[in-house]
Amino acid sequence: MAKALTGNFLNEMFRACTRKQTLFLVAKDHLKYNYLPSEEYKEIWKSMCDHFDMTTRLTTTGILAEEFVDNRKVIKVLSAIRKSDEINELDAVEQLEKFIKEKMFIEVYDKLPELYNKNDKQGAFTLMFEASEKLSQFTLKSGQYYTKIYKDLLKRHDQRLLDKENEDASGKGIGKVPTGIKPLDDLLLGGIAKGNAMLIMAASGVGKSKMAKFAGVSASRRGFRVLHIQGEGTEKEARDAYDAAIMGVNTHRLKYHTLSLKDRTELDKAVNQIQHFDGEIYLKAYEQFGAATYRDIRDYVVDITEKEGPIDLLIVDYLELFDPGNGKKYSTSNEGERARRLACAELFTNICVEFNIAGIIPTQANDIAPLLFNDATFQLTRHNISEAKAVVRPFPYFVTLNQSIDEKRERVLRLYVDKARFVDQSAEPVIHICTNYDVDRFYDHISTVTKFGYEF
Repeated sequence: MAKALTGNFLNEMFRACTRKQTLFLVAKDHLKYNYLPSEEYKEIWKSMCDHFDMTTRLTTTGILAEEFVDNRKVIKVLSAIRKSDEINELDAVEQLEKFIKEKMFIEVYDKLPELYNKNDKQGAFTLMFEASEKLSQFTLKSGQYYTKIYKDLLKRHDQRLLDKENEDASGKGIGKVPTGIKPLDDLLLGGIAKGNAMLIMAASGVGKSKMAKFAGVSASRRGFRVLHIQGEGTEKEARDAYDAAIMGVNTHRLKYHTLSLKDRTELDKAVNQIQHFDGEIYLKAYEQFGAATYRDIRDYVVDITEKEGPIDLLIVDYLELFDPGNGKKYSTSNEGERARRLACAELFTNICVEFNIAGIIPTQANDIAPLLFNDATFQLTRHNISEAKAVVRPFPYFVTLNQSIDEKRERVLRLYVDKARFVDQSAEPVIHICTNYDVDRFYDHISTVTKFGYEF
């Protein structure tokens, strides 16, 4: 049974339409401007639709507030929208369907007196009959549960071509976020698919955090919005690490590094270009273990999405440093810790699914003998990590970093793609790359191509 419409329904639905693209597209197809109760809602809805038509991205209440900064009435409505409760997507569709049916009925009801006044009883009867049939058949739910494959085949084909044109024009993929490591992105057919998360596992000191930050910088340079949550260490440390990676200088030498006038001009130009295409990295750091929960991480995603726009890539460094925040108590035993880590993994992947964002999160490999790590033929896989095997399960992507002592001296790493969605099946799962930590670069493309012969 459909739920009764609440007084705040439109506010709840508008807020949901700034975050849930499926709901927005359903509303965009069926919610007419004349169905809305005031000019303020009409202006807001028109702006939301226009923004999506121009950018293929959802707008936010923050962007809308900037657009209508001089319109107090609209700002008041936007404030109510921002403060409204979250609404389940299926409930929103159900209530929107009832809302539209009521408006359709009112449209017909308002036309009947005019026909009767003209003594056009047959016209009134026909109008009522057709409207009744239309109302009985009208539904928003059917499209949520199944698709007629042949009906819109050519339309979907044309849309794919349009998406490809937009992708080529913008220089960034619509459905995937590249890691910036070319042989890995080639294997993954472009990068991490939005709505999916990658787990990175390695021994301490091999480069898990550096890989995550490298992916963050690479994505932001392509115009993606990145949210990085640091679970341990000061914000300054995390900020310096990003500054060093962007500027191409070792972190330890960062404070002594000076830019020439030419370098400053080129860097300023590059930064302006990146920001022009919406590229940015939002950083939040916690100095102590367990200071935040995955609920807090989700709240940051919501807050930045509403103020700045949708996030494309979420990086959390690293998995074990945050509490689940689900109200459950976990014992300090090995079994309790495994359960806690699994809960963390599931919560992180749920955030990525809910907000349709790509995710990267490192985790520590603890139960592998040092001699195995030093074996250049050994690859860390889900089959030899008994202590953390369950943690891998929720992740569509699982990549391990492997490095012997000799490989470390040679600045070489082995990435093992143990698990991946949408992958080039003909590619080797072991990827050799070169690093260059002298300039704080996890992946050195030129050296990798030269040493291992990957395609440029």
